Amino acid sequence: MDNTKDIYLDAILTFGVKNQREMMVEECSEIIKTIQKLKRLEDDVIKGRISHKSIKFKIKQERLQKDFVKELVDVEIVLSQLKKVVHNDFYNEARTEKLKYLAFLIKTEKLRQIKHNKTSENKTTTRTTKVDDANDVKLNKIRNGTKNKSKPKTNHIRNQMIKISEKTKK
Repeated sequence: MDNTKDIYLDAILTFGVKNQREMMVEECSEIIKTIQKLKRLEDDVIKGRISHKSIKFKIKQERLQKDFVKELVDVEIVLSQLKKVVHNDFYNEARTEKLKYLAFLIKTEKLRQIKHNKTSENKTTTRTTKVDDANDVKLNKIRNGTKNKSKPKTNHIRNQMIKISEKTKK
């Protein structure tokens, strides 16, 4: 449809901003309801109330997925209408900030997952890896001829790693 932008603006002009905001609330509540139904179906499978291989499950899942898409489209249409009445600069600024925050959350979560994976490994392997890393840093400093300019906290951690290394050698 080539004239979707015109339709969005016409809807705002015809029904008014207040009515379209109320419509947004309604559409959001409908998509929330559909998401809750999908979640309940998944919970039923997890709790053994229904088999994911059953015809009943497949029919419900397909219907709910179609409902979700329809509700998602409804939300997107009303959202596009409401975007017509906000100042583009404010919208773009808010969007940029939210995307930056999302990128930060993604990076933080990836680091958390990496850390979690490392800590769930065998403690001996993890301890040895930390000692090896500390020794590598120490060797690089010696090779480069740099003196130890690290913070006292880093020295404390390095000393602990050396002690652990000595204990594991015994």
